[in-house]
Amino acid sequence: MYLKKRAYYVLEYKYIPVIINSYKQLGRKLFYFTDTHLWQRNLQAKYPSIYSHFDWDQLRVTLYGQEGDDVIVVYYDFPEPFCCPLASYGAIVIRGEEVSYFTFELSVDGTYVLGSKDIDMHFNYGTFPAMSPKQFLHKICDIEHISLPARPTESRRKRRFRLWLNRFRAGYRSFVFQLFDIECVN
Repeated sequence: MYLKKRAYYVLEYKYIPVIINSYKQLGRKLFYFTDTHLWQRNLQAKYPSIYSHFDWDQLRVTLYGQEGDDVIVVYYDFPEPFCCPLASYGAIVIRGEEVSYFTFELSVDGTYVLGSKDIDMHFNYGTFPAMSPKQFLHKICDIEHISLPARPTESRRKRRFRLWLNRFRAGYRSFVFQLFDIECVN
């Protein structure tokens, strides 16, 4: 239980703020906030005992806006918190040079706290009853005085490439099976 709590805590309150700091200092690459496979490799390398059994499929990332927009929101749906101070949701708001990170944390008394986290400090916006992801995002938009950007659609070019890549992978797999005389079961 301790390792599970530590894994979520490190991800929500240590790793994501470090990513924000890296984003500000090393260059503005949006994939830092959305590539959970990169997170998995980094965290398993740094904390192998904690993240070797972490269920990464429970973490959901949704991007609102796209590279080049005035406002971008990256929403995180964390696994259901089982103890204080773990978070249900998180969101990063990117407005030009400003980057803010918000969490919706379980409190000791069973209510939730809307907080903002930076590398060095933590700020609370008050306690709230449980809220839906949509309510959480709208509350953050109210705090930041922004409108929630639309979710980007996959461009036609990207979709065509993804379909080509899937066909290539399927063909390559078939080629390998034929090369090594392995029976392919689809």
